[in-house]
Amino acid sequence: MSIYHLCSTHVATLKRPLHTQDNAGGVLKSFQTVYPMSDIPCTIQPVSAKEREAFAQANIMMSHRLYSATDFGAQNGDYVFINNQSTPGYHIVGMYDEAGRGQLFRLDLLEMHL
Repeated sequence: MSIYHLCSTHVATLKRPLHTQDNAGGVLKSFQTVYPMSDIPCTIQPVSAKEREAFAQANIMMSHRLYSATDFGAQNGDYVFINNQSTPGYHIVGMYDEAGRGQLFRLDLLEMHL
């Protein structure tokens, strides 16, 4: 079974926060899709309670891991949305090339209800 097949149970869209100012001078937060990073095949899994606790002890908040055969080109602070849903969004807290060969990529995520 190929990595692509294993990593294709969902689709993900990478979005970057966009801050604009409203008429009263307040900040409006919206998201802009990072072209062409939409509908990328992936799989997403929650981390175990044991892993979550271990990361929390190191002051790292993480709730899920996303795996994909596609390099998202993500940046810290970007968000991932799964299956074209607007909520929950997942804040990217870590990015890794799992094997160092450019074939399997992992994003560590924190679930956010925006």
